[in-house]
Amino acid sequence: MVQKPKSSILFFPYSSVVNFINHGGEKKYNAKVRWSKSLSTKLEWLDEPLGSDTIAKILNATGLVLDIVATRDIMLGEEVLIDYGRSWEDAWNQHLQQWEPETTDGFQTALSFNEDKSSVVR
Repeated sequence: MVQKPKSSILFFPYSSVVNFINHGGEKKYNAKVRWSKSLSTKLEWLDEPLGSDTIAKILNATGLVLDIVATRDIMLGEEVLIDYGRSWEDAWNQHLQQWEPETTDGFQTALSFNEDKSSVVR
């Protein structure tokens, strides 16, 4: 079983762009994640106890900002990849070995429903 590190931080991306950054592993990554050095970053929040005051601050302001930084030149059209880490890769490989698709018994495509004008869909 893959152990998951414990954290009291949950990140909400400000942009959908991060959804397109995939795992490159230890050898193929061309970018990394780091705490932003921008003036809006408030790293001191990481040292505060997780209470209602801290949560209110976090919910009402941008403060814990991460940057995606290239580790080498990235060519036009090349995919941006980061290393998710060994534990993520182990968990992914375990998922691939154990996953089984759900049964398709009784499955009907939308096309078949559209072609059958007499059946009632419940």
